[in-house]
Amino acid sequence: MQDGLYKVTFRVGTDYGCGVVTLSEGKVAGGDGGFFYVGALNVQGTVITGQVDIRQHTAGAENVFAGLTNFRLTFNGQVGSDTSARLQGATASAMGQTVWIDLELLQAL
Repeated sequence: MQDGLYKVTFRVGTDYGCGVVTLSEGKVAGGDGGFFYVGALNVQGTVITGQVDIRQHTAGAENVFAGLTNFRLTFNGQVGSDTSARLQGATASAMGQTVWIDLELLQAL
């Protein structure tokens, strides 16, 4: 995948959220109106793995994991093209819930 600024969408069941992330040299950084995300990813061929720490920056903000304010999300998935990916993830803080994550390139770096 290209280094760049990506739109990120999250889905858990019928809950939905979105934000932006920058992917650069294996590092992930971004956020939305209530949370920021910092972590790392690894791309081997078409397979992506990684993890991000998600932290609340605005009190009362909600996310797709209802009630969580600070947690680590582990993810894996497939590169759809050089500019998109489909991932699935989970957190130990919400066992049994899978989050579906879509990445779409907005601007290459």
